[in-house]
Amino acid sequence: MTKQISISKFLICMLSLLSVQIFSQPSMKFVKSFTTKNNITLSPPAFSSDGKFIYASGNDILFKWSINSEFPVKEIKIKEEDLFLVATTPDGKYILVGGKNKLYLCDPESLEIINSSDDLRGRKDITIAPNSEIAYVDGDLINISSLAKIANVGHPLQVNANFSENSSVLYCMSGSNTFKITDIGNPKSGKMTRFKDGREGYNMVITPDESTLITGVGDAYGLKTLIKLVDIKTGEEKDIIDTTEEYGEYARPLTLIPGYPNKVLYWRKAGIFILDYKTYESKSFGYLDAYNVSFSNDGKVFLANRRYDKSFSLYQLK
Repeated sequence: MTKQISISKFLICMLSLLSVQIFSQPSMKFVKSFTTKNNITLSPPAFSSDGKFIYASGNDILFKWSINSEFPVKEIKIKEEDLFLVATTPDGKYILVGGKNKLYLCDPESLEIINSSDDLRGRKDITIAPNSEIAYVDGDLINISSLAKIANVGHPLQVNANFSENSSVLYCMSGSNTFKITDIGNPKSGKMTRFKDGREGYNMVITPDESTLITGVGDAYGLKTLIKLVDIKTGEEKDIIDTTEEYGEYARPLTLIPGYPNKVLYWRKAGIFILDYKTYESKSFGYLDAYNVSFSNDGKVFLANRRYDKSFSLYQLK
């Protein structure tokens, strides 16, 4: 009898674990699409801090959508300027807009330009720190409100920099195969780690405990591509997922999924996948041709668009 009870308890325990595992795997539901009345090619979109509005740029125009509107509720033309990237500060005070010739600081409500810098661009990457005071812009660490350059800390062509939760450390690529950790208090120094075998790193995220770098890497010709884990303290590397399907098939955008521990979303030409970076399992999330993915702060919805696309879409996690 005791043995039967033990077996029953074991089966109940296993079923409970299985149900938790099943429900920890999110699915997505299409909600709606956003575009402009003139069918303009758009930059990757960004949520406002409260999730009620969305911002993107196209040609020389900065756009603002309500979460409920298909077309922009406001727009502003920045003359003689091609715009590339848009990023919002977590405190909701500012929008950073990257241009061909300048970096702009804009008001989220009116979209009016508050400040601009001729020394900064924002064509490849704009990453804003959680404290809303500093940002990483194309390899430079800057003060947001003044747009003053603090120090050059990375490589201008590398993307997906990450700040620590307390905004005291910056993690970024400093060259195609070199990873750099920068102490914000002493930004002119930094710890450099070079990937083994001359592999080039593209698109990176840092785990919430700041112990591990997750990156898509490939050889110099893009013939072999992988997802790699790098121990931040020791520099030890582990190749976990082979993403090689065709020439240049790098895993991107590599985005942590809020509310789902250990889960990273990444895109390949075969669709969207979810990686559990603890178990190394990778599962299809469904087909979604998305080169850029941006989650709301609460993690309940995300925006997705392709490069050089004239619209973007809102999806709900369920």
